[in-house]
Amino acid sequence: VTLPLGVLKSNHVKFYPPLPAYKQEAIDKLGFGTLNKLVLSFEEPFWQGAGTKYIGYAAEKGEFYLFIDVSEAAGKPTLISLLPGKFAKQMEKVSDLE
Repeated sequence: VTLPLGVLKSNHVKFYPPLPAYKQEAIDKLGFGTLNKLVLSFEEPFWQGAGTKYIGYAAEKGEFYLFIDVSEAAGKPTLISLLPGKFAKQMEKVSDLE
């Protein structure tokens, strides 16, 4: 049986026999949160001079910190940025035009 971490942490599922203490402690210590993706398409791949598919960016803590070049898969100049935690939740409220 495979269960999502949130279900395991909720204690709504009981195991018989009970999980060993070390496994329950591992579940209790694990965390999870929001990680959204922002897809940005461009006319020209201005970043290709960097020579890498991964671009780190020293933004404010927890904001746009990583861009991944997915142009080959998308068929046009495209970056994906990962948005973590509270910043991801804030960005969910922003319209596509903003």
